[in-house]
Amino acid sequence: MIKKIGILLMMVFLVGCHSIQNEEQITVYSFTGENEVLSLYNGVIILSPTQQILYGGELQSNQEDLSNLLNYSMEFFILSDEGKEVLLTSGATDMTEGNGMSIENNKTLPSLIGENIFTTNNQNNIKNNFYFELTVTKTNGDKQSYQIKLDATEVTPNVSS
Repeated sequence: MIKKIGILLMMVFLVGCHSIQNEEQITVYSFTGENEVLSLYNGVIILSPTQQILYGGELQSNQEDLSNLLNYSMEFFILSDEGKEVLLTSGATDMTEGNGMSIENNKTLPSLIGENIFTTNNQNNIKNNFYFELTVTKTNGDKQSYQIKLDATEVTPNVSS
């Protein structure tokens, strides 16, 4: 709940900055997605000419046990005519002596704030070609990869003053 309030405050801040600079335009997307194993929800993308934010949202396992992991990696990317364009990647490795680690349910995913996260080409593909992938290696050596096509919805269509 606190994180949701933080996101709203970021959006209000950006909209407030936007009203100061009348020429700027802000676009906000909300995204979710799921497959038979994972659900991703509460993701947000905020685009302005001076700053871009990718808030990864929260991840929930629908059935798969995501424990006894040696390592995992998470990746947000866009598929386009130019191929796979990675926006954000994150991961972890178990540093204990083989006991393994877990990805807890409702895990908050990483976020990124910057000026050029999304190129013009990426921005044109957010609604139709935005993906999340989780790759895990279990302590027994089994490697599994789960990909989710994300459903991005524009929630503030081209707001301008």
